[in-house]
Amino acid sequence: MKIENELKTKFSSEQHKALINIIFTSNWLSNKIYGELKKYNLTNEQYNVLRILRGSSPGSICLKEISCRMINRYSNTTRIVEKLYNKGYLVKENSDEDRRELSIRITESGLKLLSEIDNKSKIGNNMVNLSDEDSKRLNDLLNSIRD
Repeated sequence: MKIENELKTKFSSEQHKALINIIFTSNWLSNKIYGELKKYNLTNEQYNVLRILRGSSPGSICLKEISCRMINRYSNTTRIVEKLYNKGYLVKENSDEDRRELSIRITESGLKLLSEIDNKSKIGNNMVNLSDEDSKRLNDLLNSIRD
């Protein structure tokens, strides 16, 4: 679907069109992922925290580090962690280095949930129209925008 047809508009330049296309596609993907995660009673942000914790597993990670690794860095990480803790997907412990800080670790239940999402959800299917070469080129272009 072309962005011009989707939004029924014209653009002043290809750069402007690309910017709007990135924003539109980001929201489109986010909504698709939200729909899949809703089946598991998770938000996109909760899923992001669980993925971060899985990447640190079997070790733990502090709240500040989770916040730094979030896709949406404006998320209320404290609230997200608390909700995941109440669901039994993570454990909070006092840090050995700093008693004022919490160490957070994913539980077996959290790992099992992520495995189920990986195997049963359609989250990964949103990018199947792109070859590995196209995906690499897209990644390079997006990285160039942020450089």
